[in-house]
Amino acid sequence: MTKFIFLLLVIFSLHSNANIKDDKKNLSDVVRNFIQIKSPEKLDWNWEEAIGLFGLARVADVVSKKQRFEILEFIKRYHYYYDKKKPEISWADECPSVLSALFLKREYFESKGINFWRVLDYLKNAELNEIGSIDHLGEDSTIGKFFPPYRNSIWLDSMMMWGNLSIRAGLLMGDAQLIDLALSQPKIFSTYLQDSDTGMFIHSYNYGGDYTFPRKKLFWTRGNGWVVATLADYLELMPKGDYRFNEIKIIFKNLVKGFYEANKKNDLWRNLYPVNKDNRVDTSGSALVAYGMAKGFRLGVLEEKYFEQAKKSFSAINKYLKKTKHGKRLTRVIGPTVPGPRLFYRIIPYQKNSYYGHGAYFLLASEMLKK
Repeated sequence: MTKFIFLLLVIFSLHSNANIKDDKKNLSDVVRNFIQIKSPEKLDWNWEEAIGLFGLARVADVVSKKQRFEILEFIKRYHYYYDKKKPEISWADECPSVLSALFLKREYFESKGINFWRVLDYLKNAELNEIGSIDHLGEDSTIGKFFPPYRNSIWLDSMMMWGNLSIRAGLLMGDAQLIDLALSQPKIFSTYLQDSDTGMFIHSYNYGGDYTFPRKKLFWTRGNGWVVATLADYLELMPKGDYRFNEIKIIFKNLVKGFYEANKKNDLWRNLYPVNKDNRVDTSGSALVAYGMAKGFRLGVLEEKYFEQAKKSFSAINKYLKKTKHGKRLTRVIGPTVPGPRLFYRIIPYQKNSYYGHGAYFLLASEMLKK
């Protein structure tokens, strides 16, 4: 009997090692595809590419030394190119492009003219709205002038677009204002957008009219994924003695509990909840939720069942990797989405080469393959 149990353990160990090897090979293939589709100088200064580059930077520690060097060179070229161009920075989606700069060497930050400092200046000087946040579309949004629901509004996307940057840059630079800005947001977003029954968040809140948009209880998975991933990062990075730590932990646990209990499709989350609002799976949103679950378990905040779900979701996402001439790309990523009624989400098709989709995949892989 003892020999039989030992044999089973050996077989399980070999199978587990084989899975890890396959996962690393998949990651290497996706990284190779990402950096060969376009040169860094051809990428846009935009949130889509920004999240891709942020995720790319995060997997630098779990790939080969050669690929790590290629990743960091790719990111460096991107920033040196755009530091010369000086793109406009006037709203949330123009902020995350500097997230990946945080992984460059210290000497990069010695120049005061780089976009990194320009984005931080925007965040430090942006006018806080009446609920203590920053309007997602900025202070002078053209679309907000013509479409009232977007005027005077906060969106879940901001948690990743500038919230994640604020905590990381604040801690790196010892900037108390940025740290406070970041850590004040979870309570604000939870107060106005988090559903008390499911723990999930509605996409946006219009503080001018005091209503959510969508107005009904409709929960977009990728938007919630931005929050899950960012809160997991907050819990890892923030001082544990901060008075907001337990508050953020409760918001995070209620949110991931809602997704753990939600009806899934082959271990992936649907684009919208409740079920049957849009049953298409979204690999990007699923990767972000799974990332938060895996990290939450590692930090001792979540139970092991969440990590088990993250493993299942990671395996399911890997099945949607498709071979290309450069390596592999992630499929079943729903395109860029804005707040609105159910139709606003359902009409968005899958995107073929999604930078933010790959960024979400990279974040999950960085956690699942952590050494």
